[in-house]
Amino acid sequence: MNIEELENDFVKVCKLCLEDENLVNEFCRLKGIKRPDRRSPIEIQIDNACNYDAGMDFMKQFTDFVREFVYMPLLKQQLSL
Repeated sequence: MNIEELENDFVKVCKLCLEDENLVNEFCRLKGIKRPDRRSPIEIQIDNACNYDAGMDFMKQFTDFVREFVYMPLLKQQLSL
């Protein structure tokens, strides 16, 4: 596998993980963060006023989580076969 294939696989795994509502909900619970798609209008206004991008913060944390706890274990398992 080359780097491009690994990156494409990681993106696919992230997309699958994002589609799993339970996984996303539990991730948010464990990290103590609110889902960006479930913020109230006032939360959105406050974030905008503070130049805080909740979506980008969520994605950074979520992709780090997926890499460590989903993708790397799958990759190690696949390489050991």
